[in-house]
Amino acid sequence: MKDIMTDQDIISISNAMINLYRVIVLVEDTSSFCHVYEWEKELSYLAVNDGDPFAVLCDNIYRNIHPEDREEFKFLSDPDRIHEVLSKQIHIYGECRIRHEDGNYYWYGITICNAKARECAKGQEYLFLIQDIHESKSREVSENAQLLKTLCKLENEYHTLFEENMTDSLTGCYNRKGFKYYETFALEEAKKADKKLFVCVLDLNGLKYLNDTYGHEAGDTGIRTVADALRASVPEVARIIRTGGDELLVFAALDSDSSEPEEMGRRLEEYLDNYNKTHDNPFRVSASYGYVFEDIDENVDSLEKYIQTADEKMYEMKEKTDPYKR
Repeated sequence: MKDIMTDQDIISISNAMINLYRVIVLVEDTSSFCHVYEWEKELSYLAVNDGDPFAVLCDNIYRNIHPEDREEFKFLSDPDRIHEVLSKQIHIYGECRIRHEDGNYYWYGITICNAKARECAKGQEYLFLIQDIHESKSREVSENAQLLKTLCKLENEYHTLFEENMTDSLTGCYNRKGFKYYETFALEEAKKADKKLFVCVLDLNGLKYLNDTYGHEAGDTGIRTVADALRASVPEVARIIRTGGDELLVFAALDSDSSEPEEMGRRLEEYLDNYNKTHDNPFRVSASYGYVFEDIDENVDSLEKYIQTADEKMYEMKEKTDPYKR
């Protein structure tokens, strides 16, 4: 390393700095006055005079930073914070859009760095530098936007495939894979304060009769209709599962004072009654159901015992109201 810096060395370094940075300002340690060495013409309307207080420079720049980028450079509204930061670290750097005199915003990198030895972290004199990064930053932003668009598309495709894999093709309800996936979420939610677990088991009445008398298409119609009735009747947060054949399962964690479980039955029966009145099928669609709505045991890790209780209540209803059992 040279012991003596020649005038030519200083000129070379100055030229390199001017080519690299569009604004070069040296700030004094005690007075905080600015010494302006370079100011790009596109930003000239923001320029300060040699000897102006540093606060004037900060205010000029901050007011013309794009509103979306100002949070990162909030310290420019309080130059004392810059003194504080530079007493602990060598430099501050960030990227933002600054308005030109034409009213458009362009990307710049702002660097505020100590002008003392690199190993010294105490801010005395420091340089305020602005570098034009508009071309590279615009390209980066464009590439990131395209990447984000691609990622969103892939994410949507993944979720579509994920849902399809867990969905029953006949009813549009979840299948057993969906049950296993969402069971854990419902259990965790039900264990929260002021929550209860709602589990309902529902069975289409007379599936065998419909299949034997009118064909399997009639049975499928009955199953689909009951699934549609459930969608229109259960709490919004509930998951509906086709566990197999004509049996459907509903579960959700609800507020402990919720009236949804009681209202579900009324809505379901109204839906099926309206369906039977408005369709010219040679058969009626009806269903039996049973449910539990109770506090959950902290140690429970499956819905099995709640399903069993709801299933027993469903069969009690079926014995009393199933028209195909009479």
